[in-house]
Order: sequence, then C-alpha cells, then structure tokens
Amino acid sequence: MRARLIMIAILLLAGLLTSLFSKNKLTRFCLHTPLLVLVLALAISLILWFISDNICKNPNTKLYMDINNKELFFYPFFVCFSCAVASYSIFLCKIRAVRENFLLSFISFFPLPLLIAFFFLSSQFTSDEHYIQTAYYSLAFILPQTYFFILFRRKKKKGEWSK
Repeated sequence: MRARLIMIAILLLAGLLTSLFSKNKLTRFCLHTPLLVLVLALAISLILWFISDNICKNPNTKLYMDINNKELFFYPFFVCFSCAVASYSIFLCKIRAVRENFLLSFISFFPLPLLIAFFFLSSQFTSDEHYIQTAYYSLAFILPQTYFFILFRRKKKKGEWSK
C-alpha cells in the first residue's frame, strides 16, 4: 500500500514538474487542477472535521474513542487523494469535441470523483455520525472541483482554449 502511494506521489510530482516546462496553458491547467483540488479539499475537510468534532460528537461514547484517531488523518486524506487522482480525467478536455460541449466537459471533470464520493457515502459507514463525516470529506472535494470547472468554462468562453 505504501509503495503504491509513493509511486502515485512520484507520478504527480513528475506531472507537476513537466507542466512547468509546458507552454500549453490547457495542459498546465489539466496538470495543476487535481493537485490544487487535493490541497484545498484536505484543508476544507480538516476544517469541517474540527467543526463537526466539536459540535456533533459525544466524546464519552466508545465509538468516538475507537475511530477518532484514525479519522483525523486517514479518512480525509484517503477520500481527497482518491478523488484528486481520479480527477485527472480532466485531460479529456484537451480533446476539442469534449472542450466545446458543456455536458462532456462536465462529465470529464466529475464522473470518477462523484462515483468515489457515492461509494463512500453509501457503503463505508453505517452510523449517522460517520455518514455526516464522510459527506463532509466528499463535499470538501466537490467544492474546489466545481470552482475549477467554472473557471475552465469561463476561460473556454474567453477563447483561451480555442487552439
């Protein structure tokens, strides 16, 4: 498991370094977006975790004691990292037909991340408390991804991706 995570991190870093030398704005956008989404999603999910941890949970329950240590670092990181890796489907927007069509560009931004979010929301946890926590992590990913989708459509409308 660690070897896979290290390999994915190396590939992401290699993609980031490659994008620094790319002159194509669309390629740089497609490489930077998942990394920025990962950072923003982790920050948002940790903020939401701290808020919900102080408001929603009862620290005297056994379930709270069992899951609390793992939950802080593992679940937000795993959900956000999985969604960020899956969001590399943004590269489909380099195809002119996908870039020009609103629905196809939307699908290229969101299909795998929403599938992963649905998987976690539906099957990972059964208690209401954990359902809310996982919804926070998924919401933390979907918010920055939506921002970058809107940014992509605005730049497309201005003609930056017309080449």
